[in-house]
Amino acid sequence: RICSDMHTVGMHVDQVRRLEYEKKFLREIHERRLKIRDMTEIKNLNPASTNQLRDLLFDRWRLDVPLDEKDRLTKTGDPSTSDHVLRALLTVPLTDEQRAAISEIRYYRRVQKLLGTYVTKLRYNNEAAWGGWDAEDSWLEKEWRDRYGVKKLGIVNPRNNRMYPGYNAHITTSGRLSSSKPINAQNFPSGLRSMITAAPGHVLVGADADQLELRIAASRWKSVKYLEAFQRGYDPHSTVTAHAVFGDRFVKAALECGVGGPPWKTGTKFSGNAKKLRGLSKSVAYASQYWASVNTVHRVITQTEVDNGDGTTSLPYLRLSLREVRMMHENWAKGAKYEQGWEQELQDWRNNGFLIEPIMGRRRDFLDGENINEIVNFPIQAAGASLMNMAIIALSERIPLFKWGPGTGIINQCHDSIVVECPESEAQWVAQQITECMNMVHPSLPGVKFTAEADISLRWSEV
Repeated sequence: RICSDMHTVGMHVDQVRRLEYEKKFLREIHERRLKIRDMTEIKNLNPASTNQLRDLLFDRWRLDVPLDEKDRLTKTGDPSTSDHVLRALLTVPLTDEQRAAISEIRYYRRVQKLLGTYVTKLRYNNEAAWGGWDAEDSWLEKEWRDRYGVKKLGIVNPRNNRMYPGYNAHITTSGRLSSSKPINAQNFPSGLRSMITAAPGHVLVGADADQLELRIAASRWKSVKYLEAFQRGYDPHSTVTAHAVFGDRFVKAALECGVGGPPWKTGTKFSGNAKKLRGLSKSVAYASQYWASVNTVHRVITQTEVDNGDGTTSLPYLRLSLREVRMMHENWAKGAKYEQGWEQELQDWRNNGFLIEPIMGRRRDFLDGENINEIVNFPIQAAGASLMNMAIIALSERIPLFKWGPGTGIINQCHDSIVVECPESEAQWVAQQITECMNMVHPSLPGVKFTAEADISLRWSEV
C-alpha cells in the first residue's frame, strides 16, 4: 500500500529548473563532441557510437583492456566500450592525448545519459522526450516505438506538474523497496534533485538515517571501537575509520585544519588533507565491510568516482597500488575487528543452510551457493531494510496518502531516507513525526541507537 501511495502522490517537477538543465546539457554535449573530434582528429566522430568507438580504441590506438574476458567483451563476443572498460583503460599507459580523449568521452556519455534518463524524460506527457539516451529504456520498448513510429513522451502531468515513479515491495532479496517505471526515483542523481520541488504552498520534509548499516554491523559483529564512538557521540568516520587507516598521519592533518586531535565529535567539519584522507578511509571501509578480498577492495577503490561539482568527475584513487590498498585495508580491519562476526555468519549458514536477519526474521537460503560477500552482507542490509520499513509503516499511519489534500503525503523512500510533502504550516509537525519514527533502538541490536534528523526545504536536493 505504501508503494502504491508514493506512486499515487507523485513528485512535483520545477519545469523552469528542468529546462535550465536541458539547455546546459545540450550545450555541453555539443561542446564536448567538438572537443573530442579535435583531440582524436576524426572529423565526424560520434562519441555515442559503439562501432566508431571500437574502431578508435582497439583498431586505431590498439589498446589492451586489463580486464577478464567476461568484462571486456559483450555477450556477442565483440569488444565492449562500456564505462567499466573506459575506466580500466585509464589505468594503462596512455599518451596525454589518449587519456584526455577517453576522459572527455566518459563525460560526454555521462551527460547524454543524464539528459535522457532524468531531464528530457521530465517533460510534459504531451511532449516528445528526445535527446540523450535513457539508461532504463529496454530494447523492446525502443524496437516497438521504431516499428510503429511512436514518439517517446515525457512523464510529467501538465495539469499539476507531477511525475509518478513506480515503487516495488517484493523485488530485492534484502527487503529494501525498489523503484522503477516510469522513472527510478531511488537512482536519481543528487545533483539533479533540485528539479524536484514542493508544489506551491507546500514544503518538503526529509531525513536520512545516520550510518544505518555501519551501526547494525557494529552491534551485530561487536566492534568495540565503533560502538564506543556511537555511544559517545563521536564521528565514526574520523574517530575510528580514518584514525585506524592513517593513524598519526590523519591526526596531523586534522590538527593542521584546526579541528584538534581525537576523538572528533559528530558534525566536525574537516578540510584540506584531513577531508581527503577521511573520504579515502570511508571508501576503504565501505569496500571492505563485507569480507571483501584485498583485490576486490583495490578494484572498488581505484574505480571510486568523485563529483567535481562542475559536471565532471574524477578518479582520485586510480593510481593507488595494490600494496597501498592492502595496508589501508589491514589497518581498517584492525580497528573495526569484524572478522569474528564474519566467521560467525558463514558458520551459521553452513550449519543451517540459511540466514535470518535479526529485525523481522527475513530468511535467505543462498540456493545458488556459498558467496561469502553476499552471506556477510545479507543480515546487515536486510536488517537496515527492516528498520526503514518499520519507520515508513509507522509514519504512514501518522501521515496517510493525501492527508492535507492532493500532492501531500510520503513522496519518496530511498533506501535510508524518507521524504514527505506537506503544507508549509505543517512542516515542524511533520519533521517531528519523521524524527520520532526513524529514531529507535532494537533489542536484537544492543549498544546502538538508530538516529535521523529531519530537514525542511522547498527542493529535494536540500532534504
